[in-house]
Amino acid sequence: MSKPEHRAYLAGPLTVAVCENLQAELSAALERADDIMLSLDPDAEVDLTFLQLLIAAERSATARGKRVALEAPPTGAFAEALTACGYAAASRATSLSQIFAAKGGRA
Repeated sequence: MSKPEHRAYLAGPLTVAVCENLQAELSAALERADDIMLSLDPDAEVDLTFLQLLIAAERSATARGKRVALEAPPTGAFAEALTACGYAAASRATSLSQIFAAKGGRA
């Protein structure tokens, strides 16, 4: 039986200072649901640690046959961070698997 979808709105600084707590929240959400839908505040500060957290969440979800996705394509600081890290080709994607594969291979 499929588990329900989990939705999360992420706001505020999405940086190294909060990533440990976010990782715990995403791990718990993956235990409760098969699909995690993330909505990001376009004004939220984003750093490389947050991108690494999303890559890890996507890999963990995929290994369990689950999915982590965005409710909308990246915008704001998140889109800028993806571009700065070489993921500009994924600017319209909502699937984290598609976003992080867009660099030319598995993230």
